[in-house]
Amino acid sequence: MTGMQTEPAVEVSNLTKCYGELLAVDHMNLKVNKGEIFGLLGPNGAGKTTTIRMLTGLTNPTSGDARIAGRDCVRERLAVKQRIGLVAEESNLYGEMSAHPTPKTFFGFCPHADSFVSEPFYELL
Repeated sequence: MTGMQTEPAVEVSNLTKCYGELLAVDHMNLKVNKGEIFGLLGPNGAGKTTTIRMLTGLTNPTSGDARIAGRDCVRERLAVKQRIGLVAEESNLYGEMSAHPTPKTFFGFCPHADSFVSEPFYELL
């Protein structure tokens, strides 16, 4: 395998997001290779959440390109979502759910959850 180049896990080129006059993300360039651990750090308002929203297909960039596992985050939104996992730090959903519906809800996001989650799992709850 030496000498083989693989595509980056995440690749961002000139990624920009504007909300009217507000420049939330300014021509971000980023490359994260497979196997690397990476974190977005910065103060409130630095564009971390906006960047994640663009990478996960929740909002479109104003300009620039973003790819996850070689898939375009805008044009191949579903393929990107099938390859990523995201746990939001804050959600109004968590406080409203008890133990039983929580896994069913989150497993519902996974297209093949039935293949690895069985009824005995739910009986334990």
